[in-house]
Amino acid sequence: MRPEEEDKILRQVRRMKGPIPDKIANKPHLGIGLYFYYDSFFELGTDRTVNNSIGQIPYSSILMYCKYYKFDYEETSDFLYLIRKIDSAYIEYMSKKNELSRASKKTTKKS
Repeated sequence: MRPEEEDKILRQVRRMKGPIPDKIANKPHLGIGLYFYYDSFFELGTDRTVNNSIGQIPYSSILMYCKYYKFDYEETSDFLYLIRKIDSAYIEYMSKKNELSRASKKTTKKS
């Protein structure tokens, strides 16, 4: 969840005097140096193709991002590795989430 989305939810919770949602209260905390990768992942995610399933962030988009920020060879290699790992985990998570959603819809249609 992006920080601005979290802030919006927290303002609503305070206004309504409700409990803090579990996904915010128990969110993982990133080390200071990792926020750049976190933000970069979401920026690059806008380049992915979405049809019946979620596609990977294009390799060319990641390379252009590295060139824009003038990364050297080692920084580019590290960035590619990390973004690919994050992207793979995200795709796996979203696939499982979509499967559960489809299974839930089938169950409710049968009822």
